Amino acid sequence: MKRILFLVLVLSLCSGQAWATNWLTNPGLLGTGSAPTSWSQSGNANQRADGANYRTLTPSRLFMYTAEIYQTVNYDRVAGDSLDYYAYMKNPASAPLTGSRKGVVRVEFYNISGAFISNTTSANAINSSSVLNTWIKIEGGGTVPAGTRFVVFKVMMLNADLGSGNFYVDDCSLDWTSTETPEATFTASMTATPTGTPTWTPTITPTKTPTYTATPTYTATPTATPTNTPANTATPTKTATPGAVSYGVINVGSYISLPTVAGTPGGWLVGVTDTTREALALDPLSAGAPIGSIFVSTAGKIYLQTGTAGTLSNYQRVSTTAAD
Repeated sequence: MKRILFLVLVLSLCSGQAWATNWLTNPGLLGTGSAPTSWSQSGNANQRADGANYRTLTPSRLFMYTAEIYQTVNYDRVAGDSLDYYAYMKNPASAPLTGSRKGVVRVEFYNISGAFISNTTSANAINSSSVLNTWIKIEGGGTVPAGTRFVVFKVMMLNADLGSGNFYVDDCSLDWTSTETPEATFTASMTATPTGTPTWTPTITPTKTPTYTATPTYTATPTATPTNTPANTATPTKTATPGAVSYGVINVGSYISLPTVAGTPGGWLVGVTDTTREALALDPLSAGAPIGSIFVSTAGKIYLQTGTAGTLSNYQRVSTTAAD
């Protein structure tokens, strides 16, 4: 019987294809504290969680006066990526915006030393002319400048003293679109096509069953060398995390959110270059780190964050190398 074997090889090579993702942690602003979980804030008394008015999941955040919520994101890619960002905001009929008071989204860029480079603000805003009781996409874009290592995403109220009224915010997004060329993807498919109808004629051949006689052989082994063979071999699993973490490697400036029993992110495991607690407390990366975060320095030092980020006494040295 003749068979013709067809091998179909599909090559999908996307040269210069763009890809994007949301780099924010907790973009839905969940959490009822002074700031959403994994976010920071200023003007605590002027903004709060609101469980009655939300776009996707409760709660949203209600802004009543000068305030902002923000999140710092590591950026370790090549400058020049296309940046897109947005948040949904609503002008409530119960307390509409008046005058010049408005809500915007702003993105700020910082270098590896934490020095400010530049910023960009959304092209539109929620203001007194916005339709009432309607979620509006407040968005902007641009290009990541050279030297950027940290990107700060902010939602803020501006011109609070030039008007009155409130606004709600929910469902935020920050992404940069890369033009790097991904790896080629090969899909092989084999199809066997017979040219005739095969006829099978089974042939049964009796086989004698031999008789085996075991002849024990004893060999004295003066030195026993035990060999431990583990029953189970753990296979590490790659986990995609903010900050571009390589397989088995945490780059400086990158972090992994450590899970808790409840399944929500706990502290961070962070790679830093800081060699003292003073430097670590001023590092922009530590600003958004929750309590319980562990900072591993390239100088061989390990610090545990035991309290509010940015406070010197809340970074405890736990490594055993030379003193600070």
